[in-house]
Amino acid sequence: MKKRGFFEIELLKSWREIVGEEYYKLSKPNKIKKSQVSLKDTATLQLKVDPTIAFAIEHDQTKIMSKINGFFGYKAINKIEIIQERMEIDSLTLNDNNKLDEEVHIDSNRFKELADHPSLQTSFQKILNKVKKS
Repeated sequence: MKKRGFFEIELLKSWREIVGEEYYKLSKPNKIKKSQVSLKDTATLQLKVDPTIAFAIEHDQTKIMSKINGFFGYKAINKIEIIQERMEIDSLTLNDNNKLDEEVHIDSNRFKELADHPSLQTSFQKILNKVKKS
């Protein structure tokens, strides 16, 4: 708490609420850089973003800053610095929404055969996750 400060902790805790599901899993606040020149100047949010959505984040930058500032009730951020970095998507994400079952049609005979072979099923799920990322 001493290192990051209250403001950054609240931002991390509320990131999903602020940016929504579409950006939540592929972006995360890295740090907030405060101005060294003046205490009155607002800060820059350093944001790590997966390259697949970097352009979209850049496009929605004003909207995201507005949501952050609205969340805190004052102009806390005046700039977003985007750092592109590959993000790992939780492998359970697809299972949580039953999207995996929809994609492979769980009732098909092919997938039923895989159910008897857990190692093949795991490999199949990894391949499907990679395809979904790209």
